[in-house]
Amino acid sequence: MKTTYLTLLTFTDLGLRNIAQSPQRAAAWRRQAEAAGVIVVAQLWTTGAYDGVLILEGDSEEQILRALTQLDSGGNVRTHSLRALQAEDFERVIRS
Repeated sequence: MKTTYLTLLTFTDLGLRNIAQSPQRAAAWRRQAEAAGVIVVAQLWTTGAYDGVLILEGDSEEQILRALTQLDSGGNVRTHSLRALQAEDFERVIRS
């Protein structure tokens, strides 16, 4: 069973000052995350209350959280992560 996370991103002041490099930073982080075994299902820029969205899958929560910690440590975005469950996983949780 894969672990799935939905992560909402907000730019920091540093990220806004360097917004022109955002696509390149995102591509570099994606390569790093995928090399660590995290599947980046979606990496999107958004408008509104959040500046971006990631959908990530991995073999464990630790694997995904390690990749997100590396993203946060760059100082360009803050992450707001949500564990996401498929219907069958949610059923297993509520029936335990």
